[in-house]
Amino acid sequence: VPDTLFACKDLKDVDLSSNNFSGTISPRWSSLKSLFSLNLQVNQFTGTVPSDMFSPSMQQVSMGMNKLVGGIPDSVFDLTLLEYLDLGSNELNGTISSRFGELRNMKHLILWKNKLTGTIPEQIAGMTSLEMLQVQYNYLSGAMPSEVCAATPTPLSLLGADCKPAEDDGTSRISCS
Repeated sequence: VPDTLFACKDLKDVDLSSNNFSGTISPRWSSLKSLFSLNLQVNQFTGTVPSDMFSPSMQQVSMGMNKLVGGIPDSVFDLTLLEYLDLGSNELNGTISSRFGELRNMKHLILWKNKLTGTIPEQIAGMTSLEMLQVQYNYLSGAMPSEVCAATPTPLSLLGADCKPAEDDGTSRISCS
């Protein structure tokens, strides 16, 4: 991504998807204080998600289908306006933080096809605007918290989880009852 892009301080919507960009993601996105939407999906970005890349104005962040590693940075939970987060189809590890429940405006949370472990925290029910939750194709276990479906004002339009038996041993990773 050319450095000259960051001189455009009034950018509100940046879509650089499907461009075969490579290298690491710059933390300089945080310098764009008016940035509403950042789409970097379907590229070849590597490395971690920089903890200092977010601007408080961000409402949509798409970084799916890259080659990102590491955990989901805690700084994402400071984005109180965030409605859409796509980190799917990377190689992120760690757990799904209970702090996601703090993101009250979140409508779409896409974390599918990573290397996330642990359980789905019941605090996700705090995302009272949630319409779509995709967490399938990870290494999650346990039960889908009933609070996740019960707490939203309308039923989830899409819930993706590994409720079918895993091919290796025939047991479900997430029990969906």
